[in-house]
Amino acid sequence: MSLKKSLSLFLLLGTFTSSSWAEITLDGSLGRSGALIGKDYAITADLGKQVGGNLFHSFRDFNLSQDESATFSGPNTINNIISRVTGGNPSQINGLLRSTIPDAEVYLLNPAGIMFGKGAKLDVQGGFHASTANTLRLGNDGEFNASHIEQSTLTVAAPSAFGF
Repeated sequence: MSLKKSLSLFLLLGTFTSSSWAEITLDGSLGRSGALIGKDYAITADLGKQVGGNLFHSFRDFNLSQDESATFSGPNTINNIISRVTGGNPSQINGLLRSTIPDAEVYLLNPAGIMFGKGAKLDVQGGFHASTANTLRLGNDGEFNASHIEQSTLTVAAPSAFGF
């Protein structure tokens, strides 16, 4: 193989590899499915499911490259933005993760792992909680399960514990 062909193949593979993890894709379990468009991802309330003061989102993949951002937004009545990643791949966060909902707590669950790179930034008005837990318990009777999504019981109760 010539040097020119090798270099072209390397550039193609390098481009594919670096962009393959820079994506946010809905899994369809709480609404529509498919990849979100953009470099600045708008994650609005209508892309998830609201139950009382909890806003739930479910992603197959959730990754941000250094020049990307993800902004969660919704009504001011939201207390908790609770997101799970169900696709079985770790999340790589190297960009800006933001919430515009005043004082909302932001939860991100990915049992496959969450890696924050040196370019990762947070802009949330409430607390931020990231976990590799399989589930987030909601009060005594609810749970938001990232490993077995069919076992989820969404409630108005506030998050009470991570479950492994």
